[in-house]
Amino acid sequence: MEMQLIFLIVIHFFSVSSTMTRVVRPGATVTLGCSVPHKNLTMWYGHHSNKPPFVIIKAKLNKLGHKASSPKFYHGSNNGFILTLEQNNSISLTISNMTESLLGFYYCASGIEETEVGSGYVLKYRKNCFPAKSDDRNENPPKFSRQWWILMAILCLLSAVIAALFALIFTWICHRKGNNELVRTDPDQEQSKNLQEGEDGVLYSSLRFSNGGRRDNGKITHN
Repeated sequence: MEMQLIFLIVIHFFSVSSTMTRVVRPGATVTLGCSVPHKNLTMWYGHHSNKPPFVIIKAKLNKLGHKASSPKFYHGSNNGFILTLEQNNSISLTISNMTESLLGFYYCASGIEETEVGSGYVLKYRKNCFPAKSDDRNENPPKFSRQWWILMAILCLLSAVIAALFALIFTWICHRKGNNELVRTDPDQEQSKNLQEGEDGVLYSSLRFSNGGRRDNGKITHN
């Protein structure tokens, strides 16, 4: 029987006239009405993209026939799906806290021996409307972000090493330049010193010679 229902669902999906599109927002509550009356058993089906149709929930009326009793859930938990018996004797499906995983194609089928398929609904987000994922980004930062920080740390370390190397080379060049200038200045100072000492020696010799001559002349005159 379920295979027959799935076959009817696939055929019904391609019937554009009986399919409505509902634009929903993340976190919204959506109620889908069944266009066929309840007959002993009502089942709601879902069909997500690239996945086969699946049973969401099925419900039967209690003996008094006033409300749906003991619905059986086949998809997820009953926290997100609620069945309601409407005044037209049909069972509607309410989806609370809409998420991206709940988007898709939905519709109902009623009956056991003779199954009647109701109108379908395509649930989709509005264009450029996406659920917030800020918490996921904070809890699990992208790998690209971690790799970027590692790369920045490596670049900073390399920059510090290169700067220290350039400072060392600059200090060595300045020190070597100072030594070369000192070596160049020393011969000039030595030559100037020698010349000064030579002049002093000549002057001292001339003074000695002059004093000696005077002393001899004095002695000759006295005799």
